[in-house]
Amino acid sequence: MNRVAYLMGHHHSPEQIDAIDYQILIEADDIVNASENGYGHQAIRSFMEHTMKTAAGIRLTKTVFGV
Repeated sequence: MNRVAYLMGHHHSPEQIDAIDYQILIEADDIVNASENGYGHQAIRSFMEHTMKTAAGIRLTKTVFGV
């Protein structure tokens, strides 16, 4: 429970990533934000370059947004 509370409280602080669960949460949040806010391909490529670290996150982003 403590870890979930920590992750939820810090999911807008990507500079504090300390484990794979946190990385996955940040990547998922970026994908949702891009979808909800209609990010253009350049913005998507940028967060993919700078935020995405997992192969699954990169693959999902490419599939969802066609980049």
